Amino acid sequence: RLMELFWPGPLTLVLPSKGTVPPEVTAGLDSVAVRMPSHPAALALLARAKIPVAAPSANSSGRPSPTDAAAVASDLGDGVDLILDGGETSVGVESTVLDATGEQLVLLRPGGCAVEEIEARSGMKVLLSGGAAHRSPGTRYRHYAPRVPLLLDTDADGIARAAAETDGALRIAWIGMHAPEISLGEGVAHPGLRILFDSPENYARGLFHALRVFEERGAGLIAAQWPPSEEGIGRALRDRLMRASMKE
Repeated sequence: RLMELFWPGPLTLVLPSKGTVPPEVTAGLDSVAVRMPSHPAALALLARAKIPVAAPSANSSGRPSPTDAAAVASDLGDGVDLILDGGETSVGVESTVLDATGEQLVLLRPGGCAVEEIEARSGMKVLLSGGAAHRSPGTRYRHYAPRVPLLLDTDADGIARAAAETDGALRIAWIGMHAPEISLGEGVAHPGLRILFDSPENYARGLFHALRVFEERGAGLIAAQWPPSEEGIGRALRDRLMRASMKE
């Protein structure tokens, strides 16, 4: 039912493994995560392969996910023989991952397919936590993190302390949906260190790219607006920002 409603698209389903998938793919678990992408280039690749394709994310572990070919090349460099450039991603954040191995659906990772939409269209209830995060990638405590510290605007004191420790010389970048309501000092005045989005969807679409841009432009700290709502894509956006801001 979920496959009929949401495939191809940003929904990954964790299903019981029948033992035909190699343990190198399942990490030794008794389940396997499957998805059908919607991008024409990915679908064409699968059609040419004529077999299921197992592959990790196209980035270094823990780094912000790549949203274009340039980010893949920056992270992996000579570690890959070929990059298939399909342009920028349309959603930005990764797929939603649901554990469908039991009697009830369990959300392992929020993503591009909103929980509210899944429930409304399928008539199925999705549990928001189940203690089985090991079944899904991207659920380690610190993940999606830039090379410079990222703090949320909910930690205004932490941002102020970071700026004070450098006597105001710290270049602080800002990302969010509106201008910061907290003091960031003079380091954020440069227009290249401020990226604003006009909707939660665009915030999610541009988040990872913005984090990489700020690295390249020499930001010493990234301050990010905490999304005002966790409805729709907001749940995934909050998850990515929370994990990117963790120290460990």
